[in-house]
Parts: sequence; structure tokens; C-alpha cells
Amino acid sequence: MGGATAALFALQWLHVLFGVFWLGSQMYSMLVLYPETEKLSAEQDAAIKDALRSGRARRFTLVLAIGTVGLGIIRGIAGGALDRLGEPYGLTFLAAAAVGLYMVGNVLTRGYGNRAPSWAFNTGFAVLFTLMIAMRFGL
Repeated sequence: MGGATAALFALQWLHVLFGVFWLGSQMYSMLVLYPETEKLSAEQDAAIKDALRSGRARRFTLVLAIGTVGLGIIRGIAGGALDRLGEPYGLTFLAAAAVGLYMVGNVLTRGYGNRAPSWAFNTGFAVLFTLMIAMRFGL
């Protein structure tokens, strides 16, 4: 494996690892954890959610979000996506970068100051996932 191929492999590997961790964390929180905490008293529910939105959990989310999107953009550029902007693959890359940057902004600003609805953030994951699959097929 040549140096350039090894670098692309490493970028792709890290990008996918971070993305799986970020998406999995979000899915677990939204589908399992939060519905269970809502069965507790309002004070307990709020305390748990506050703890999950700060400290170590917050740092992990920031690293995963920035890592996923940043590595994806770097990997795309290193793999020649900018040379293919007139093709479906290049346009898909630009769309994924735009959605990814929106999502990183959402994480960094805590939902753009709570102005961004949670459904938009969660929909962003579905859109990004779909765009990633499309790019694997050269679209």
C-alpha cells in the first residue's frame, strides 16, 4: 500500500469510526436514554439531561462532531472530490459538507442558541448517512 493510499485509508477509517460513534450516541440518547429519563421526576430528568449536555459527554460530542465532519472534508479533498465538482460525486460531496458543517455549528452553539429544532439536527443525520452511501456508489 503506497503512502497516499495508506493516508486515504487512515482518513476514511477515522472518519467512519467517529461517525459511527457520533450517530450511535445520538440514536441511543434519543431512542433509549431520553424516553427512560422522562419516566423520572421532572427534577431528575432535568438533572440527568443537564449532566449529559456538559462535561465529558459534551467534550466527546464536540470531538466526534468536529472529527467526523472535518475528517470527511479532508478525506474528500485528498481523494479528489474538488476535481469532480461538475459530477454527481462532487455535488454530493458539497451537499454532505454543507449539512455536516450545519450540524457541527449546531453542536458548537447548542442548537444555534436553542433556535434550531431538534428534528432538524436528527434529520441531518439521516441526510448525511444517505449522502455517505451515495458517495460510496460514486454518486
